[in-house]
Amino acid sequence: MTIHEAVLALLQASGDLIGFVGDRIYPDVMDEPPVYPSVTFQKVDGADARGAVSNPGLRRAVFQVSTWARSRLEVAQIAALVKTAMDRKRKVSVVGVPINDCFYDSDVDLYDPDVKIYFNHMSFTIHYREPT
Repeated sequence: MTIHEAVLALLQASGDLIGFVGDRIYPDVMDEPPVYPSVTFQKVDGADARGAVSNPGLRRAVFQVSTWARSRLEVAQIAALVKTAMDRKRKVSVVGVPINDCFYDSDVDLYDPDVKIYFNHMSFTIHYREPT
C-alpha cells in the first residue's frame, strides 16, 4: 500500500466527513463535471531519511488537502472535519502503512470568482515508514 492510499483511508474513515461529501474524495482532481461539496488531496513534498551506512526506511510527505463547496461556511465545516480526521494520528497503521505522526501545518481560504466556488487548502506533514 502507499501513503496516498493511507491518506484516502484516513479521510474515508470519518463518518462525519462522508456525511458531508459522500464518496467525493479524490486524489489530485475532481471528476468532470465537478460535484460539490468535495475533497481533493495530493502530495506536494516528500523526502527519505538518510543514514550514514543505510537508510532507516523513514519517510516524510507533505499533503495538501483541499475542501470545495458553494459557501464559505460549508468549506469551513468540511475543513474542520478533515483536520479531525488527520491531525495527530500517531503510531497507527493505516491500510498497512505505519504512520509515526500526521499533523496539521497550515491552511488558507480562497474563492474562485470565475466558477463561484469557495475552497480551503490545508497542509499536513506525515512521518511514516515504507510498508514491509
